Amino acid sequence: MSAMPDRRWQWAAWVLLIVGFLTAVASVRALWRGHDSDPNLFALFLVLGTYIVAGMLLRITRKARLVVIAGGSDSPLAVAKSLIGPYAAGPVVAGPVVPDLLAATRSAQAAAAGLKACTAWQDAPRPVLADDLLPERAMAGDPSAREQLVEEIYRPLEEAGSALLETLSVYLEQASSLEGAARMLFVHPNTVRYRLRRVTDVTGWSPSDVRSAFTLRIALILGRLVDGDLQL
Repeated sequence: MSAMPDRRWQWAAWVLLIVGFLTAVASVRALWRGHDSDPNLFALFLVLGTYIVAGMLLRITRKARLVVIAGGSDSPLAVAKSLIGPYAAGPVVAGPVVPDLLAATRSAQAAAAGLKACTAWQDAPRPVLADDLLPERAMAGDPSAREQLVEEIYRPLEEAGSALLETLSVYLEQASSLEGAARMLFVHPNTVRYRLRRVTDVTGWSPSDVRSAFTLRIALILGRLVDGDLQL
C-alpha cells in the first residue's frame, strides 16, 4: 500500500470517510486487513492528519483519531466493517458515499458529527452510518443533519399531502397505536395502516420501527420549527 494516493483516486466513482479512535499500537497490516476481500477497494489511512507509512508501528500515548478515506465501493457499511480492525473500542462512524474525492469534505463532516453525537445512542451498532445518527446529530447542533431531516423527510411528506403528516403525527403521539390513531382521526385502522406505508414509501423510514419512529419524530419537530420561523 502506498503512503500517498495513487491514480485510482482520480477516477474513483465512490468515496467515503470512516472515523473512530485508534488503538494504542497498530500496524498498517492490521489497518489493511480485509482489503483482499474486495479487490476494487482502496483506502488511505490518516492518524492525527499524517500519512501512515507501510509497516511502521504507531505508538500512541493518547487517544488518537483514525480517519480512513476509502474509494471503490458504494457500500459504506460493508467498507467500514472490513476496515474496523485497528479501531479502538467505542464508536466507529462511516460517512455517506460521495461522487468523488472533491466532495469528500461532506462525508468527513457527517462522519465527524456522527462521532461526536454517537454517545447519545448507547446501543448504536458498530460501525454505524452517519445518516443513522441524524437525530442525535441534529440535537447536538449539526446544521446539515437538521437540514437533511427537514428536506428529506418533512418536506416530502408535506408535498405528499396533509393526510400523511397528520396521520404520522397522531400515530406517534398515540404511542404507535393503529387503533388509537384511527380513533383520533375518525378513520378505519386500515386507512392508518395504508397511510403509514405511504410514509415509508415517501421517506424510507418506517413508523412501526422504534428507531425510525424516533427519526421521523425529530424530523417533524424540526420541520414545524422551520415553518414557524418562516411565518414570523
